[in-house]
Amino acid sequence: MKDKAKGKAKVCAIRWMLALALCGCGEQGTLVGDPDKMLSVDRKELPEESEHGQEESAGGVETNGNASDTVADQLIFNELMYGNVGNPLGLGTLVYTIPQSSEEDYKLYFFAAKNEDERYLSLSERNLELTEATYIFPDAREGNIPIGKFQEFYYFETGDISSDGADDLLLIACYEVGDEVYYDTRVYVEKEGGYVLDNTLTQKLNEKYYNVEEYPVSEVVELPHD
Repeated sequence: MKDKAKGKAKVCAIRWMLALALCGCGEQGTLVGDPDKMLSVDRKELPEESEHGQEESAGGVETNGNASDTVADQLIFNELMYGNVGNPLGLGTLVYTIPQSSEEDYKLYFFAAKNEDERYLSLSERNLELTEATYIFPDAREGNIPIGKFQEFYYFETGDISSDGADDLLLIACYEVGDEVYYDTRVYVEKEGGYVLDNTLTQKLNEKYYNVEEYPVSEVVELPHD
């Protein structure tokens, strides 16, 4: 049974790689100007939280105490960072949605800072409304189809990942595929006031690291020394 499950996982991985090669990657995200063009999901009153959100620092993602949940659609938000999200977006909060089914992937949203005091507030205290998102990042694959069941973020970093002289976003997430856990990497690069997926670099990293036992982040980005 285990061999069959592994075989199934490998087939899923092959399908994922083909989907990645054929997806609509490279599409730019949405700079939101008209709230009517946003998702028709209203954020309800958020639960009280005692933890502050992650500030402008690189490294592993910690989201305990930073989740927000809509009552209507059970749409869960977690904070990736509060800080300067590159030249196109500036200062604000970067969040992602936790998928509620195995057929959907996470999505990234950016909310521009309204005042300096937001730095010291938790995610719920910032009173973010989905309809007020400043920018929606493009999906990694057409239809926002995941490679498996989303588990958690393994690593998040801002920096010049693509060596083009501009800050990029590196996201590494873990997914369950059969009885295996695979990594899915995204690299977003600046373009025309927003971000696009670097399809070439993203595919290269996924082909090389999707099924490693431990993701060698130091091979992708220079880590800060202790």
